[in-house]
Amino acid sequence: MRRVAPGALTEESLCRSARRRTRLDDFGGEEFRLPLRLLLADLAEDENLGVVGRLAFRQVIVHGLVNRLRIAESLRRHPEIATVPVRAPLFVVGMPRTGTTLLHNLLAQDPTGRGPLLWELETPWPLPDPRRDRPDPRIRRTQRRIDRLSRFSPEGATIHEFHAEEPEECHYLFRNAMVTQTFLALADVPGFCRWKLSHDMLAEYRYYLLQLRMLLWQRPATHLVLKFPGHAWHVDALLAIFPDARVVFTHREPVEVVGSFCSMVARVRLAVSRDVDMHALGRLLADEIETGMRRMLAARERVDPSRFFDVRYADLVRDPGATVGEIYRHFGMPRAAEMGEAMERWLAEHRQHRHGKHVYRLSDYGLDEEYVRERFAFYYEQGFAMAAASGV
Repeated sequence: MRRVAPGALTEESLCRSARRRTRLDDFGGEEFRLPLRLLLADLAEDENLGVVGRLAFRQVIVHGLVNRLRIAESLRRHPEIATVPVRAPLFVVGMPRTGTTLLHNLLAQDPTGRGPLLWELETPWPLPDPRRDRPDPRIRRTQRRIDRLSRFSPEGATIHEFHAEEPEECHYLFRNAMVTQTFLALADVPGFCRWKLSHDMLAEYRYYLLQLRMLLWQRPATHLVLKFPGHAWHVDALLAIFPDARVVFTHREPVEVVGSFCSMVARVRLAVSRDVDMHALGRLLADEIETGMRRMLAARERVDPSRFFDVRYADLVRDPGATVGEIYRHFGMPRAAEMGEAMERWLAEHRQHRHGKHVYRLSDYGLDEEYVRERFAFYYEQGFAMAAASGV
């Protein structure tokens, strides 16, 4: 058998590794191959991606391919999964670092809803032969991975804290389609990003829907509570595949968004790259955020405004309970009496800055407040105005 270098990043070696781990051959469609090839082409040109970075990409990609194989096999065993209804999902969407995590966790306290947990997002397929007398082994594996990352980067919890058995954003499901926006956090992938923005993403959102059906087949709920900032770049596809979706947009001062996002991505890049040009990274991420904001605003002009509700980060932090109440009233959702108590308990257990305050400076990335305010003047006029009109 031909040996593969630990960091080998070729389509053939990655697919072969996934097949070998699962002893399965059906990837459930071939749509993933084009974005994977574009991603790999970008990585081949990245001279700064170190051994750790190549190993990280290999692990992420192979994990996604293994999931595809397992998902296809699960559908073969249980074809009824494809017919499970996903009714009126509630999406939390916004630019990165705008309070989406806080709001998502509060909304997930609804006992009639369900926010998918990190361990099941990482492995959405059901075990072929589950043991009912013991915890799912995937929970332990996911928590071990989180613990390793925490030891490697203990300061990471000041930016975003992970727990295997708590709700998490659903970018993991897009990783299985090879289109997750989080690839940008690991390396510059310009060809991949250009294709993703020009692509309608309908096939990828259908695959996302299929995985949500699979999660509900395993653990039913009245509605799903989902969160991913990346949805903002593809609102048209989201609403095409989820015509009854309810969407909450979070808004925050762009100066804070850009600075915090740069800091978060920089920490990842420094861990996996030989060298990071911080000023170039600042320009790249400012471009990315502007693109997302403009696409989100343009998409909303084509849709009934009642489908959306806007939340300002400052209002959410000041009075989380009132914000959630306004969301439920706007969408006409019944609210369980015990939800308020559950939210208070979650807030008490997850106090802001309990792991230290996330400190960042725009100047570290070659940016300043005047530049950001001028560049995002369109958003101050439109995005913030939307949040103010919501009346939170």
